[in-house]
Amino acid sequence: MKVSITGVDGTGKTSIIRGIQAQFKGRSTKVQAFRAPQYHEDPNAPFCSFSAAIDELSMLADKTGDAQLKTCALFLSMTLYGDVEAHYVHTFHPHFLFSERQALADSVAYSTFYKGLLTGPLKPRELKMIGALEAWVEVLKHRLPAKPEVEAEGLTFWTLPLFISDLFSLPVDDLVEHLKALYHCTYPDQIILLRVSSTRLMERLAQKAASGTPKELHEKLPILEKLQIGLEQCCQVLVGLKPGLKLHVLDTSELTVEVSQRRCLELVNAPG
Repeated sequence: MKVSITGVDGTGKTSIIRGIQAQFKGRSTKVQAFRAPQYHEDPNAPFCSFSAAIDELSMLADKTGDAQLKTCALFLSMTLYGDVEAHYVHTFHPHFLFSERQALADSVAYSTFYKGLLTGPLKPRELKMIGALEAWVEVLKHRLPAKPEVEAEGLTFWTLPLFISDLFSLPVDDLVEHLKALYHCTYPDQIILLRVSSTRLMERLAQKAASGTPKELHEKLPILEKLQIGLEQCCQVLVGLKPGLKLHVLDTSELTVEVSQRRCLELVNAPG
């Protein structure tokens, strides 16, 4: 049973995933959980060093305010999702596999903010992992469907923003099929969408800032409020495309992490 726990920044998904990991440590055949896009928190996960490099790319984009680089980092991180998910399935054969974020729904929702910022190729700069990044883009070109509706000829890491812009201009049904191919993933069995009130969202963003955690480009209240609405709509789209997919909505505004974690396990009937 593959379960995605998603929600905008501040809803508590990271804390819940880490809590599940701690709760079931030593009982790997029952429950597994992984973070996305920080797959490298598990040193045994595939693409560990590459995942860390993409995360550094994302943080560089936040630091410099480079929205195009941020979009590319988010996109590239999701292209690892399916292979990392398959690692946990085939290595541990767990009864339940929880993932932070939902690769398909999150990508479609966040594209509403980032797509309009993709106006040209990336600015040239020195990147220590450029060889690996270029090689991975070549892999992605071969993952496209047999009759792709986006042009990949001449695609390089530096022109990735233009490719992503074209990709997210596709009708949603076609877009999801292309993302499934590029991300090497399928639909989850269940999605838990975490929701939080605007008041709590502001409080949690303030707490995050006070802790010294770098702020991401989209972490502004009006943007997160729109993303929260958009993410629920995207989850509903997946429900329409995948018969039998269950969507649970959990408001964590007044819940502790421990209670939120217990409620998530109860919603999907996982062992507590």
